[in-house]
Amino acid sequence: MQTINVPSKSTVTSYLFTLTDTRNARGTDSEAYVFLNDEDQTVSVSTIEALEAYSVVPARWTRREQYVEALAG
Repeated sequence: MQTINVPSKSTVTSYLFTLTDTRNARGTDSEAYVFLNDEDQTVSVSTIEALEAYSVVPARWTRREQYVEALAG
């Protein structure tokens, strides 16, 4: 799980680079969630698509309640 306060191409690329290293060490069967701050700015479609392409759940902060059950289990 990761948070990104300013979801931009640069911050998402940095996260995906780190995630790739983590998955190489732990295996690819783990789930990845990234909480994106969408209260102060709009999260672009390309940001969402990039995360989904790497099998990351792009969780918007304003919809965080939708992910409680999945993360609690």
